[in-house]
Amino acid sequence: MESTTRLHDISSHLLHRKRPRASNAKSFRPALVIVALVSTVFLCTEAFVSTYSRRMNRHWSGIELLRDPEIPDGEQVNTTNKHPMEQMQPDDPFQATGQEELVRTLAGGPALIFEMARKSMLFVREADVIATADKMEKRWRPYSGVSDSNPSFRTQAPAMNNQGFSKSIWRNVRKRNKPSLWRHALRTYDRMTILEKDPNFPNIQRSNTHHEGAMLACAKLGLWQRALEIYHYVYQQEMDAAAGQIPRSSSRSNGTRRRARVHVTDDMVLSLVKACVRASRNRSKLKSNKKSRGVSDEESQEDVDPAPIPPEIELREAILRRIPLDTAYEILATLPEEHEIPLMAYLVNPLAAAYQSLGYVQQARDILHTMLSNRTAGEDEIFNVHDLHAKDKGSYSLLVQGSVVTGDWGSAVEALGDMTKAGLYPSSRHCNLWSEISERQTRPRAVGSWKKKRDDIWMDSVR
Repeated sequence: MESTTRLHDISSHLLHRKRPRASNAKSFRPALVIVALVSTVFLCTEAFVSTYSRRMNRHWSGIELLRDPEIPDGEQVNTTNKHPMEQMQPDDPFQATGQEELVRTLAGGPALIFEMARKSMLFVREADVIATADKMEKRWRPYSGVSDSNPSFRTQAPAMNNQGFSKSIWRNVRKRNKPSLWRHALRTYDRMTILEKDPNFPNIQRSNTHHEGAMLACAKLGLWQRALEIYHYVYQQEMDAAAGQIPRSSSRSNGTRRRARVHVTDDMVLSLVKACVRASRNRSKLKSNKKSRGVSDEESQEDVDPAPIPPEIELREAILRRIPLDTAYEILATLPEEHEIPLMAYLVNPLAAAYQSLGYVQQARDILHTMLSNRTAGEDEIFNVHDLHAKDKGSYSLLVQGSVVTGDWGSAVEALGDMTKAGLYPSSRHCNLWSEISERQTRPRAVGSWKKKRDDIWMDSVR
């Protein structure tokens, strides 16, 4: 306290003394400011320590001896005896209060502390515990393609939900020249089918997105029977929903999730037609010729004169290649009545071209004339609603090509006149193809881009 009083007197004397001369003012001012700051800080520290000591003494002086029959006498709260650590420390080491009183603490040790914590936990209300359990967050916080419910998270990964299956199927289907990924998409679709039948996965439900992706994979692989199976399943689901046998909300999910409406779309029909056409063209004459002569692929690359194909084998192959085309034709014939989907040129042209490539020119001509009408407006003119079922440039080109193959030049000129009247004109590719067919007087060869030829070669090597 004497040092404090002395510093206070010195600072007061320095502050209230007379102002020095101007010559010594600059050298005297920093020392005066430093001394004033030091004294101010010291006074503030002394006031803070004294206030804190008084508050702590007032707090611990109210602690009384807690008597509990379950706690031994040696572990009771002691407010009179000093803690052993207090004997090792000097009294008031900072000389802040000028007294010998220190902060009193508990003398019970860890046993008393844990016992008090245990008793405090027993007084927690059950309602608080239940409310806390209800507010617990889910363990998994994944992206939108993974299910957030996975009880056995320590042994297996979380299952995919409907959106995850859809993304997996379309991510593999859209690849070009990747038959292995297309087959993987079909396996993913099959795995989803198995989970949909399992009662442990009530939220797994296939929708149009999954069916369209699977049918597109079948179209690229030429699996027309598998595509037809998926089509019949979707058609049956649509009929059951129309009859009221399938409720709008799924009963397995307790009505919390509405079941998506499954129905046949134009994309499904297009995939089915493409699958049938590809399956028909995959049974090429070259493969049938190799099987009939017993020639391997290595021998076929050498200069071997191809033997003539017997008429019986050629007729049998033509019949086998026509089976998927007839199936697609039956579906297209009843498409407007059963599914209310209009017949468009992009649905009919692939089927007519496949019939024409097999030599069924009249069948292809009948398909184009019966399923499609004549166009009334050109490509650059205003669209007419009556041209919804009309022919396009590809349809007229197929009619001209079929007439050129059979040598019926009158029908070819008539079809070309109908094409120009509709405001459509052939391209250079069409003219080159017709001239080549007229020179050979045979059925046209397989014309396509090099990418399609590369895909066909790769598909043959995979099989």
